[in-house]
Amino acid sequence: MTLWDTYLSRQNRYPVFPEENPPENLSYIVVIPSYNEPSVLETLDSLRSCHPPKGAAEVIVSINHPEGSSSQIREQSHKTMEECLSWGKRHANEFLNLFLIDASDLPERDAGAGLARKAGMDEAIRRFRKIGKKDGVIISLDADTTVSRNYFTELDKMLFEKDRFDGCNYFFEHPSKEEGQDDFIMDGIVQYELFLRYFIQFLREISFPFAFHTIGSAFAVSAESYVRQGGMNKRKAGEDFYFLHKLIPHGAFYELNTATVYPSPRVSNRVPFGTGAAQTSFSTSRDRMVFAYHPESFDELYDFFKHIDEFYQLEPDENPCTLIKTKCLREFLKEQEFEKKLKEIKMNSAGLSSFRKRFYSWFNAFRVFKFLNFAHLSFYEKMPVCMAARNLLDRMTIPFGKEASGKNLLEIYRQLQRFASWRVTI
Repeated sequence: MTLWDTYLSRQNRYPVFPEENPPENLSYIVVIPSYNEPSVLETLDSLRSCHPPKGAAEVIVSINHPEGSSSQIREQSHKTMEECLSWGKRHANEFLNLFLIDASDLPERDAGAGLARKAGMDEAIRRFRKIGKKDGVIISLDADTTVSRNYFTELDKMLFEKDRFDGCNYFFEHPSKEEGQDDFIMDGIVQYELFLRYFIQFLREISFPFAFHTIGSAFAVSAESYVRQGGMNKRKAGEDFYFLHKLIPHGAFYELNTATVYPSPRVSNRVPFGTGAAQTSFSTSRDRMVFAYHPESFDELYDFFKHIDEFYQLEPDENPCTLIKTKCLREFLKEQEFEKKLKEIKMNSAGLSSFRKRFYSWFNAFRVFKFLNFAHLSFYEKMPVCMAARNLLDRMTIPFGKEASGKNLLEIYRQLQRFASWRVTI
């Protein structure tokens, strides 16, 4: 496990409570970052109510705040620490052991969800290293999230069925009703989840190979793959997207659609991306709508991807942009130095199969987002997500009723994605 030792030697370690050796049969470690979070015990209770897995399971709560935090945030960190220690003592003899990381006063330049999640995941690697458990699994969850009771046992089944496992994402559903939340906020979460599902579904319709949801509270990764990919990054937000899209292209990433994670629909200013930020934006908007990328922008990508084999077959002096019909995509590819990049990809490809893999390694999920954002600056206007979602269902010839509400549309998309697991195919 030299790679693990090298990795761990380069990582900071934060105080852990309590400090004790892991059991030999440890299989899963759930990592939960907690910043100014009053509801973490609800998440712990949800995990405790799960059916026990075959091996032992642990939870690491990474209690964190940046240096210079207010007295209120520091008090909440202290309260969370005390509450979690008490919870751990009450449930010490059950299948789920709790450990706490004191990640207080994180450097301001790095403090955020990425570093807090990384602190917990790196500690999980240390614990698996102590028992030589290379096939241990780290599960990422958030402190305002609950899970279905088969959360561990369905992962057991997946690991048994797969010859190779780098990671997976869990099916997720934001609650459509939550006590204390008004109808306006709940409408926002319906539109936001519909936006996520519309986006991923369209990527699948245009055969983009890496069309997976990347939700920080709903994924698992093998310990070996975590180390091999260089661990979690320190991004203040979006750390899940960047980490998972390093992992996904290797091919052994799956969807676990038989167990469910339930993220909170609440408004939050903790991070600039994700559910809480989207809800904050929605709550301050005038039109009370979430807007989605225009369907025709995805059509451009579909047409582009259809030419991959032709790009490979072009002569060295032929300009690949002659195959591109639209001004929008041609201008984007020029900005991305596509002609030069394509020659480099071909030069390092042993054949068409190798070329396809290298092509998508370059035109990956990051570049898809870059194109869509570029396209909506000058060429397209975003449209209300319900309108966009209806458009895509029409294209797929899926009946939905012309007056279908956001909730109705969301349920259709949930069913589409729950019963059609995606795999990387290039």
